[in-house]
Amino acid sequence: MLVYLDTGAPSLEVVYPPASPHHTKDVSHTIRGTAEPGSYVYVNQVPVDVDEFGTFVTNRVNLNEGSTQFTVRAVDEAGNENVTQVVFLLDSQPPTLVVLVDGEDAMKYTDEGLLRTSARSLTITVNTDEDAMLYLDGETVATEGNQAIIVHPLSEGLQSITLRVEDPAGNWLDFPAIRVEVDWSPPTLSLDEGMPNVTEVVLLSLKGETEPNCTVTVNGVRVAVDSEGGFFKNFLLNEGVNTLIIESTDRYGQTTQVTYSVTMVAPEPEPWPDAESLIPLMLGITVAVLVVEVVILHLYWRRKGRKQEKG
Repeated sequence: MLVYLDTGAPSLEVVYPPASPHHTKDVSHTIRGTAEPGSYVYVNQVPVDVDEFGTFVTNRVNLNEGSTQFTVRAVDEAGNENVTQVVFLLDSQPPTLVVLVDGEDAMKYTDEGLLRTSARSLTITVNTDEDAMLYLDGETVATEGNQAIIVHPLSEGLQSITLRVEDPAGNWLDFPAIRVEVDWSPPTLSLDEGMPNVTEVVLLSLKGETEPNCTVTVNGVRVAVDSEGGFFKNFLLNEGVNTLIIESTDRYGQTTQVTYSVTMVAPEPEPWPDAESLIPLMLGITVAVLVVEVVILHLYWRRKGRKQEKG
């Protein structure tokens, strides 16, 4: 009688999952692999069919959220065993994603929101899961722990910034596109050409023009601006030099300033006429007085004479 001594463990290789632990977002999987032809394969003590080439595939196995472990065992005819562990990490939830733009909640600049700025760059702060990959406009961004701080350059005009995070299980989350409009040109600002530098009028009508949608202040007081950028305001002047500082601020935070000075002088009083020019006036007054006296005397004596005749 011949007896064959076999003390070597049978070969065993798991080809799926490709690595252990295996991160996944799917709740069920198969385990596939190869063993020494003629061996028996068990997964968690449940026998698995093995073909003539040693290939085996399990039925789909269900996973629990978190870690699920399977023991795969190959046994040859001599009773030698080869054992390996397969671990699945089920994660069905997308990673967290919190985004700040220059310290403000970035959600206010999405959908109908818009960030208007004259800056050359934005500081974007992202908080996510430690094992998540971060993508900005499709490019991978390194994180430190669960955070990334990105100085993102801007170009002039309207633009969108996209962010995505993806965990090892394949769950991903897109942040709504951040909408940014950049303008590097300060607003125009001018006063009407007819504005005086010297005036005798106490009430000054200040008129000027800037770009639409700008905010205009005069010495810190806000002035109404019409849809075409025109503005108008009346000011009471003090005697002497009056200085008005006009400032226009556009929606991007840029300002233009104009300083306007006007001197208010009191009108000179009418000069008194000289003595010679008064002579004709005085003669006229004297003659008028004499005429009046003559008329009065005439009326008096006439009336007196009538009374005497009646007596």
